Amino acid sequence: MSGKSMKLSFKGDKKVKKTKRARETGGSDDEGGGSSSSKHKSKKRAEIADPGAWVFPEDPTEVTGPTFIWAPTDPPSCISYDAIRSRVIPVALPPPSPSQQSDSSSSFPPALSYEPQGIDSVWVVSKLSGATVINLRTASGMFLGCDRFGVVSAISESRGQLESFTPHILESNLLALETTHGTFLSISETATGSFTLRGDSPTIGFAESFRCKVQAGFREKARIEAEEGGAKGKGKRVMEEELDEVALTKLRHTYGGGKLVVSAESKRELKKAREEGRLSEALLDRRSKLKSDKFC
Repeated sequence: MSGKSMKLSFKGDKKVKKTKRARETGGSDDEGGGSSSSKHKSKKRAEIADPGAWVFPEDPTEVTGPTFIWAPTDPPSCISYDAIRSRVIPVALPPPSPSQQSDSSSSFPPALSYEPQGIDSVWVVSKLSGATVINLRTASGMFLGCDRFGVVSAISESRGQLESFTPHILESNLLALETTHGTFLSISETATGSFTLRGDSPTIGFAESFRCKVQAGFREKARIEAEEGGAKGKGKRVMEEELDEVALTKLRHTYGGGKLVVSAESKRELKKAREEGRLSEALLDRRSKLKSDKFC
């Protein structure tokens, strides 16, 4: 009997193309030397497949989106926000139970398996375009801030200089948060045995080192943006690093048929504005002082 199909066909019917599926291979390749690499790849695929998984950031640019921060104290304490009293307080974390470890989105050891159990301990991290500083917002819309005396609070509904922090990724994926005053957030134990959070530590030590977890989807998005921005924004970053006011003005504030008028003032103000993420605003202020543009 011929191998031709006995299915009836009519004139005008569309022909269905037969696709051959790739034969699934396993066993010998996964055994031996390739087992560690395959496990690493499968773990990465699992993190990408589950964008809500809590993972450690490996670069300051990956500290974005919903973020869970805790300190490796005894017992571990997470930075939480008390919406009733409008206070930022460290809250002791109970040891993870076996059921929580099995339900955890990662395969970390118990000391690193902590995940947020409520919205009070989750901070939404965001930043302005082109800025290196980040802002931490509570679920109720308040921004974390630190004044020049080291008092940490969350009473502002808008971001400003006091609500800006610079993240630093240390060894073992530890996180340090630098305030706008050049000091660091730290956690210390009081006489009553509780913990308090302050922002007046001049150096980074054990008390200034925190554990931090972000969601895998936001970390992957930050990595993709960093790769794309590495090619497209190379020239722009060079101009901002060198603070070439002529090139920056031509890029952002060209007017009058390409006429360029720049200020003769010091670039110290521009350097400070770049660190605070308001470089375009500073360029516009300098341009308005020149009185060379009728629209300023």
